[in-house]
Amino acid sequence: MRNQFIRLTVVLMLISGLASAALALVDSFTAPRIKAAAEAKLQQNLLQALPGAARFDEDKTLLTQAQEAEASYKPASAFYRAYKSDGSPAGIVATVAPYGYGGPVTTMIGVGSDGEVKAVRILSQTETPGLGTKVTKDKFLTGFIGARTTDETLAVNKDGGRIAAVAGATISSRAVTKAVNIALALAKRAGL
Repeated sequence: MRNQFIRLTVVLMLISGLASAALALVDSFTAPRIKAAAEAKLQQNLLQALPGAARFDEDKTLLTQAQEAEASYKPASAFYRAYKSDGSPAGIVATVAPYGYGGPVTTMIGVGSDGEVKAVRILSQTETPGLGTKVTKDKFLTGFIGARTTDETLAVNKDGGRIAAVAGATISSRAVTKAVNIALALAKRAGL
């Protein structure tokens, strides 16, 4: 009985070791490809958030300083300074994920060097299908285009603002509006 237990334990350890080695081998082949695909997707999203920019440099210092100064910046997860092909500033791109009705609404906002919102893209969300998911549509997102760092804080119409909230999805609309406000505040801190 004891010998059988030891034998089963050794066999189980060998199987576990072989499975771990196989997984490590597969990971060593796929990890670089997965990382390259994620980087390509990020570059594509950045270019769509700020058309006309040629290069994006992540600025973790500005984001960290803003988050340490004010808790309202906590939903921001990334901040990029954008440059044109000639090296002149093109603006900034911020990724912000405030909570909507169903969870975080990860939003990428491009602000041009003139301090104006150029594009708003929803990268991911878990809002209610058919209601909250309407915040991903251009009809809603284009309402933010042209907002400036010098403007008053944006708000949805139910809160007395100019942003037309999606019917039945006010909480989701507020989340995207909050994301844009945070991006504009970060752009202002960056000197736009």
